Amino acid sequence: MKRLVITWLLLVLFAGLCVPVYASVTIEAVISERIDVVFDFRGINSTVYGLIKQHSYLFNDTTFPQIIVDNFEKLQNLTITYSPQDSHLEFNQSEPFPSMRATFYLSGSDILSFTYNKTSMGKTYRVRTDWRKFYANFTGPEGENILTLDFKTYFGEPLNTWSFTEEYLLNNENRSAYFFNNTDATPFDSLSMSFILPKRAIPRSPEGDTIVFEFPPAFWDVLLNSPIPIVGALIIVSISAVLYRKIRRRG
Repeated sequence: MKRLVITWLLLVLFAGLCVPVYASVTIEAVISERIDVVFDFRGINSTVYGLIKQHSYLFNDTTFPQIIVDNFEKLQNLTITYSPQDSHLEFNQSEPFPSMRATFYLSGSDILSFTYNKTSMGKTYRVRTDWRKFYANFTGPEGENILTLDFKTYFGEPLNTWSFTEEYLLNNENRSAYFFNNTDATPFDSLSMSFILPKRAIPRSPEGDTIVFEFPPAFWDVLLNSPIPIVGALIIVSISAVLYRKIRRRG
């Protein structure tokens, strides 16, 4: 009986060791006039990291934004743009476990657009987030698997089921944000993704996979859309006319 228990424990331990754990993955998408995206892979399995470095032609500055662009155009027939010059992939081997960090930004009216609110003179922004649902399988020249990213499964839950907070800390400032922590069994230690709204943004209810928020009008927008400049201009014209007549009389 004792031998059976020991054997069972060894089998459980062996099975646990055989589960491939690649890394902890954190994705942040900071919304402004564009969407600044960071993919952060930390604690990468040394074997997987070795394969990534060995097949460097698969992993470069434009790998991740190009996957998103290609997937979005193929499935949605819509266009996203990004700047290759502002896309970077960084490796860090100095930590106890290696890490990989991809930074880039996405833009284009197909994913981020706004309309003016004639009543409030503010802007209503609509930001599509369905570009997050992509699948990428990185394989070597002989078909060996290096890394699989099934973001459609990991982060495919409807946006209205994501958590929302007004206290997401970004650069020591609280922001409104939607975030999702995947607790399902995956090859990764942890998976989390956040969409962070601009400062002063007023969130509205999501429309499907689209984030909606209002942005208060700037001071100059309010001023230009108010009668004050017109009244002020009339006053200045009237004063100028009076002064002009007085000067002519004295002359």
